[in-house]
Amino acid sequence: MVPDSAVDGGLADSLLREVARATRADECPPPDSPEHSVPRLLVDLLGDDGSWSPSMDPWRDLLRWRGLRGERLVLRSWDHDVGRAALRWPSLLKESGLGPAERPALIFAFRRRDVDEDRLARLDALFVSIHWWWGVLDRIDTETHLVLQRRRGHFDLLTLAIVVEVAAWDLRFADHLVRHWDGRLDTLEKTVRDHGAVRAAEGLNVVGDMGSVRENRRCSRSRQPTRDESELWDAGMVDKWDSVTRPAQWLPKTVENLDNLVWRAQNRVLMPHVDRVRAHLEKKFRARASRGFLDEIVEQDDILELGPMRWAAVHRGVALDREDRHCLEALWKLRNLLAHGRPAGDEVVAVAKPYLGLS
Repeated sequence: MVPDSAVDGGLADSLLREVARATRADECPPPDSPEHSVPRLLVDLLGDDGSWSPSMDPWRDLLRWRGLRGERLVLRSWDHDVGRAALRWPSLLKESGLGPAERPALIFAFRRRDVDEDRLARLDALFVSIHWWWGVLDRIDTETHLVLQRRRGHFDLLTLAIVVEVAAWDLRFADHLVRHWDGRLDTLEKTVRDHGAVRAAEGLNVVGDMGSVRENRRCSRSRQPTRDESELWDAGMVDKWDSVTRPAQWLPKTVENLDNLVWRAQNRVLMPHVDRVRAHLEKKFRARASRGFLDEIVEQDDILELGPMRWAAVHRGVALDREDRHCLEALWKLRNLLAHGRPAGDEVVAVAKPYLGLS
């Protein structure tokens, strides 16, 4: 099951070509005229050996045809009216009496409007496996896509992480950010809203009840969108990503969440480096502070955090060289913001980056 947006953008056709290649399946071509039925097209595609004998029920005839046995075929609902045929397929397979090796495997790709979802969900799981384009793309897919698209100097690791966190599953939106965002936080919201304006200009309307669709961290096992999410999913406005239901960030009601996403990206990229440099400063600090003083500010087995080290360097005269004091101040400001759930501004990050080895 694929969303309308994937069909309109060509993603669904690309996916199905990959599926056909991976499963060694043949793809049923679009009909040349309305008179060409799908069974007739499949017979022509596979090559009629003379045993094809059509009647008033061509789908039943197709299963009786020797040329179909053991074959794999891909059919698209936007090319063919196959909704009712797919719902009949399990019962036809049972009726045919064919063994597992002889049964043909038909891969139907549907838009929601082309098949009765409720009936589809009730089909015999012994003969039918249903998959939704839901949560197909994950963090690693977005990261890989962007690494392959890297082409601008400002696109460093932190910028990459912010684009990944903001764009999530929406690769077209990710490409827009790469092309148009200059990497500064004070221009990010405008760049995001500009993309929303582009999508609106294409005739995309915000459909459904956006109030009922928010980031949902309880959907890790969901295999399809909920009823509330279905219309938005069809329009390319929501998907599951990184085990979370994520509305598109360029929608008017989700732009306001940018600070939280930037904070997540900064934590992911910067904090491991902050911890590494803090440990290096701690070694220097312990070497220059007295045992008695250390006992005053930290328990014996505890690590020395940036705050106590900064306080001691400023107020108690613990001797650190000028570069280390500047480093301590820069990292303390950065970590203090992130620890309180706030993203660090461009200037704070720019001062800290050289000390983190990220400049």
